[in-house]
Amino acid sequence: MQTDSLCFRALSAIATVALLASTGCGGYSVGRSDPVALNTYAYVGLENGPDQTFSIAQFQVSSEGIFTALNPASVPVDLYSNSLSADPSGRYLFSGGSENSLAPGEILQFVIGSDGTLAGNATPSVGTGELPGAVAFTPNGRFAVAVNNGDNTVSSYAMNSAGSLSLINTVPTGLNPTLAIIDGTGQFAYVAALGQGNSQLATISEYTIASSGVLTLIVTFDEELIPSAMTRSPSGFLYLTEASPTEDGGIPGAIVEFSVNEVNGGLSIVNTYSTVDLAPGPVVFTPSGNYAYVTNGYSGTISQFAVDATTGALTQNGADVTGGFSPTHYIVDPSGKFLYLIQNPISKYAINEDGSLASSETAGSLGAGNGVFATAIAQH
Repeated sequence: MQTDSLCFRALSAIATVALLASTGCGGYSVGRSDPVALNTYAYVGLENGPDQTFSIAQFQVSSEGIFTALNPASVPVDLYSNSLSADPSGRYLFSGGSENSLAPGEILQFVIGSDGTLAGNATPSVGTGELPGAVAFTPNGRFAVAVNNGDNTVSSYAMNSAGSLSLINTVPTGLNPTLAIIDGTGQFAYVAALGQGNSQLATISEYTIASSGVLTLIVTFDEELIPSAMTRSPSGFLYLTEASPTEDGGIPGAIVEFSVNEVNGGLSIVNTYSTVDLAPGPVVFTPSGNYAYVTNGYSGTISQFAVDATTGALTQNGADVTGGFSPTHYIVDPSGKFLYLIQNPISKYAINEDGSLASSETAGSLGAGNGVFATAIAQH
């Protein structure tokens, strides 16, 4: 079963600076999740700071969790990119970005070859609104949605059999939208927006996705805290990671768990969990949904949780483990055997039978001087 997570990314000087809670910035994305698939591939969006150039590194991931660079080791990206998303089939990859905050954006479209290497799609890109966010797919892969941070809208797309997106409709959403996520039925989408300044609260907007892919707004409600990531668990619950100012200026975090009404898409708060760190990342799950992990960007640790199969409740599952400096991008292997921390070097943590993490080991390298902007993994 697919687990989706999206997060906010600070888009440097070309975008409104979103609060970045050390998450997978623009994309934790998994294509088809199948433990017995023959091949697993990982894609890491890289930014070379001094040169302000972008590329996508491509790796084959072994059954032992080792990242081996493909040939070529990376493909160039000609936009200021901020996201990577694999479609549910694991055959196509998408990267959204813009040249600047005023220009319309693009979603670059790639075909994932039989050997895992990327090639530009026959239709290399699709136009978007300003500053597009990560692409979120319906479970069947027919439709996708992505926010446009620069013009406060969200767009719906259809995907054809060749892996190319085409625009269906674009509708207004909250101020400074930063992520969209789709429920497990593929009938509803949710958009989180930061608001603006002290006078505009953050919001979550709920939309229906028609059988034609058309988005229609249901309701928008305010969030008092600042959302930073949203995840759908294998059992269908949504987890919103938040941060809020305190009297001493710190930013303690929280995780809000929602149930989803499969008839009307309505969200209901089930639990709220306080986090000890200033910058908790998105909640990521093992494929079974029995265990979950959250990185803590300021303390450089990873929190471990057991997940109740019926209620989705999170329970601490052992002490936090060391996660390196500001761990921001992380993903669970589709086999459920490893948690990967995508930094340089890449680290892997074996997942024990009880869901606890073993000590970290080196799994691969991203090369010197590169910063990570997004991560995706695919199988076929």
